[in-house]
Amino acid sequence: MKKIIIGADPGHVNFGMWVGEVSVTKSKIQKIVTLESFMVEDTITDFKKLDSQYIGFRELLLDLKHEYKPNYCVIERFQNRGSRTGLLAECIGFMTGVFYQTFVSNTVNSTEVRLITAASWKNKVNRVFDLKQEYKQYKSLGPHRMDALLIGLSVFNNYEFLDYKHRKQLFMNCR
Repeated sequence: MKKIIIGADPGHVNFGMWVGEVSVTKSKIQKIVTLESFMVEDTITDFKKLDSQYIGFRELLLDLKHEYKPNYCVIERFQNRGSRTGLLAECIGFMTGVFYQTFVSNTVNSTEVRLITAASWKNKVNRVFDLKQEYKQYKSLGPHRMDALLIGLSVFNNYEFLDYKHRKQLFMNCR
């Protein structure tokens, strides 16, 4: 059975997106294919320009929804840390809401939308491999696109299937 998954690592400026097709048999992952991996350019950064920025962001999400008809969409929940509050948190919170509303508002295509904290998925990843080492090894992919991919794959609850050989193939084909 094939599942289409969208993973999103939201950021004020750096917003990574990954769209993939995962083949699963008897709850075992057989194959992962990256359909798209990119940095979102139309993010919401300024509430004074909300109308125009919202339209660009929403259109991107609608295009992804209609083209891929995802089974799952997973977006990282933003959590304030230290001085990273204010406008940054508001913009990411707004984009998360638009993302959620865009994908759950369709009764024809059954899309399950999940919100996940960074600590939740990163702790699971780091039990299998060192994420910081992977960032260094695959610099051209960039941390936000790699995170978006791993956030999307969090629907499988662990990352044991990503041994070195499969990670290398997946990260190399994600460019």
